[in-house]
Amino acid sequence: MKKFKFSMALLFISTTVFAQSYKIPPTSSTSGYVPVISDKLMEQCVKVYNEAEWLKQDLKQTSVNQYS
Repeated sequence: MKKFKFSMALLFISTTVFAQSYKIPPTSSTSGYVPVISDKLMEQCVKVYNEAEWLKQDLKQTSVNQYS
C-alpha cells in the first residue's frame, strides 16, 4: 500500500511539474436532457480541448518565411 501511495504521489507531482496549464472548456447550460459522461471521458475532453488551445496559440505565433 505504501508503494502504491508513493507511486501515485510521484505520478501526480511529475504530471503537474511538466504539464502546461489546463483550462476548463467553456460550457453552456441547457434545460433539456443531457447525457452524463464519466470522469475519465471528461478528463479526455479537457485534455483534447487544451491541446487544441495550445495548437491555436502556436499557430498564432507562427510566421511564414517567404525565402524557404
